[in-house]
Amino acid sequence: MAIDPATLLLRFGVMIASLSVHEFAHAATAHWLGDRLPQKQGRLTLNPAAHIDPIGTLLMPAIQALTGIPTIGWARPVMVNVHALRRFKSQRLSHALVAAAGPLSNLTLALISVAVLVVGGLSMPRAVIDALVLMFTANVGLFVFNLLPIPGLDGSRLLPASLDSWQRKVQPYGWAILLVIVAVPALREVIVGVPVRFITRAILSPFGLSLQ
Repeated sequence: MAIDPATLLLRFGVMIASLSVHEFAHAATAHWLGDRLPQKQGRLTLNPAAHIDPIGTLLMPAIQALTGIPTIGWARPVMVNVHALRRFKSQRLSHALVAAAGPLSNLTLALISVAVLVVGGLSMPRAVIDALVLMFTANVGLFVFNLLPIPGLDGSRLLPASLDSWQRKVQPYGWAILLVIVAVPALREVIVGVPVRFITRAILSPFGLSLQ
């Protein structure tokens, strides 16, 4: 089925913007906590050019936009010097805050999208409404996916210290686990689909909104 070029461009733009905000949030939080490495590497910016990964930010979202096949999208990870995170005594807490900033930025984008939809209502052009809906759904998905407690994702840095040994054992297989989750519909539905729908309803229901 052919995809309208405008729709394709919109999907592509939303994903690039969302991933860029995600990585900027990591960089900004690390900077606030005392680490100047992200700034030195040019990551303390919302400019997508600073965060784009040719495969994760361009190729994979393009494949999904063109085919509808679920893929994993990512931007260049922000490098963090954990030892420079000095605002709090606990480096583990600081590192967890840096990790959490990315998913929380996506949740914030989703909430902003809903707020604009509620305020603007049906008086906005259809193209704007479509963009806001896509921004909402994409960022709820990124929020849930990045919080999965799998090494390589932000959620793994939020796990208690008691699971560090388990993480070290699983880390070499992190990407393989993610690919299996994405490729197997039943797993994807339970691990990602269910929480995405729950969060979507929790956000939209108070406003009488629905994506159906």
